[in-house]
Amino acid sequence: MILTLVLLSIGALLFLVIAYNVVQQYKQKAEADKRHAVARHKTVADETEEVLLNVNLVPFPRTWCCCCSTGSSMPIAPSCR
Repeated sequence: MILTLVLLSIGALLFLVIAYNVVQQYKQKAEADKRHAVARHKTVADETEEVLLNVNLVPFPRTWCCCCSTGSSMPIAPSCR
């Protein structure tokens, strides 16, 4: 009788340890995925900032700049004529 209780106790303890490890691994994976997503967003933001800083180095025709700044779909924005 006592041997059965000891074995059941050991089995329950083993089950709890395995369940705890599964939960810990899930939390670690979720945290790693979150860090990966944040790093990816930071990389995109850094690349966007770099492009915006270097946009002055690329020569654009005056009409393109005027169209882009006004959001017009016309080839030549009226304010740029």
